[in-house]
Amino acid sequence: MGRLAGDSIARQQARTWKKRVDQAREDKARWGTLPAAPLAVLGAARRQMALLWWLCGDVGPSATVGARGLPPLTPDMRALIKKGYLTLARHSGYMPLNPSRRDNVLTITPAGQEALAAAHVTQAEKAYIIAARMNRMLR
Repeated sequence: MGRLAGDSIARQQARTWKKRVDQAREDKARWGTLPAAPLAVLGAARRQMALLWWLCGDVGPSATVGARGLPPLTPDMRALIKKGYLTLARHSGYMPLNPSRRDNVLTITPAGQEALAAAHVTQAEKAYIIAARMNRMLR
């Protein structure tokens, strides 16, 4: 008996593996060289203020989370939401081909802006958050 037309299961798995490897290489090329992973974890208050700086102080008044290629909604982000420094809202996607897609958007509140203005985020804390994000260690 002959084989059915098409690729075998092993060939299909090899192709999906190759696609994942190619995607990882593209991601590395896009980011350039990664900074070294943080060796020590900051305290919760310092880490959350640095995260608030990174989410809203550097990028703008809002940031999308939970989508492919973006950071997930982490416990520290949830703590900032509970403190009233951020709000979480779901907005419809901006892709015309997929109108049912919804994005999670974090927006800084006036209380968060005041807390960020009062906090002094050092360069070391900023470097920690950026390195944690790029190494996928964001907490």
